[in-house]
Amino acid sequence: MGQRLLSSVRESDTVARMGGDEFVIVMPDLNSIQDVERCGEQIIRNASQPVEISGWTISLTLSVGVSIFPEHGRTAEELLRNADAAMYNVKESGRNNISVFDETLANRRR
Repeated sequence: MGQRLLSSVRESDTVARMGGDEFVIVMPDLNSIQDVERCGEQIIRNASQPVEISGWTISLTLSVGVSIFPEHGRTAEELLRNADAAMYNVKESGRNNISVFDETLANRRR
């Protein structure tokens, strides 16, 4: 999965595995929420392609949560927590999609 994510982002972006099946992508210099959503959709499209292992075809799904500095947090901890809330919003609504953090998500997670 890490290689699929790396092939979906720019050279200036950073991909890191947080553990288990969770990854973080840091994407500096995106200018609009539309840019963020477009990048997220590209990541989902590339990374969710079926993979064949030992004769079995496995379909992957992605739930992408987005938080933006400084609107959604000023520390890495705040940004990760808010991206996590957005990710769980996607998981609850069917997966293989992208959700951008907003305050209603923070209130639901408390």
